Amino acid sequence: MYYFPGFASYMPYDSAKAAETLSVGDFMQWMLSSFGTVDEVRARLNSVLVLNVDDPKFHGVPLPFHWKVADPTGKAIVIEMVENSKLNVYDAFLGVITNSPGYDWHLTNLRNYLYLTSGPRAPLTIGKLELGPLGAGSGMIGLPGDFTPPSRFVRAAALTASSRPLADARTAVFEAFRILDSFDIPVGAVTPAKATAGDIESATQITSISDLNNVRYYFTTMRNREVRMIDLKKIDFAKVREQMIDGDEGRLYPVRELKVR
Repeated sequence: MYYFPGFASYMPYDSAKAAETLSVGDFMQWMLSSFGTVDEVRARLNSVLVLNVDDPKFHGVPLPFHWKVADPTGKAIVIEMVENSKLNVYDAFLGVITNSPGYDWHLTNLRNYLYLTSGPRAPLTIGKLELGPLGAGSGMIGLPGDFTPPSRFVRAAALTASSRPLADARTAVFEAFRILDSFDIPVGAVTPAKATAGDIESATQITSISDLNNVRYYFTTMRNREVRMIDLKKIDFAKVREQMIDGDEGRLYPVRELKVR
């Protein structure tokens, strides 16, 4: 689920079609509880209608979302509902997604960055002067570093495309955390001029990784950088009750002091 403001558009409610209508929240639960693969989800998307339901808990705030759905085979799709619930489904390029605008726009925008490469730029000789890179990373000069969704999409695509094959899931999880470190938004970085940022205003509050093969969920939080993991295979979902997990577990900015003798 990813915020999709200005572009998400859902069906108006039609009581004659109530049996096939889902709220935004129900739509997510329907996909997760009804299907085991991306192909199964894709095949049934046209069988339901999705609408926004004003929830008093959110004070009537709309819930403009689009979704990425992935499975252990590596398949992933992006689902968008635009222009009065017109359904668009895309294969997720390298599994990458951000926010607005639409996914097709992000894919087109990648054509502006064909020069990006993980290798160094070749030296250039002009007359008698040879100009070479100043250091490592010259192939990524021009990689956008701001926090807008278009820039984050390009950055995520470039860093994912340059990632290396890894031997096991645990190593891949921590490689993914290193990539996602490039997207952490510090408190205050997107605050209006002359304003003082709140405690978590627009900052990255949680970073999470899903290991779909081993069914494990890893995460860190802004006040606790320790990686925590939930093994979903060990949960009996027929018995466990819905609960809220305190991601920081009462610990603020834990530091382990090393004793030097």
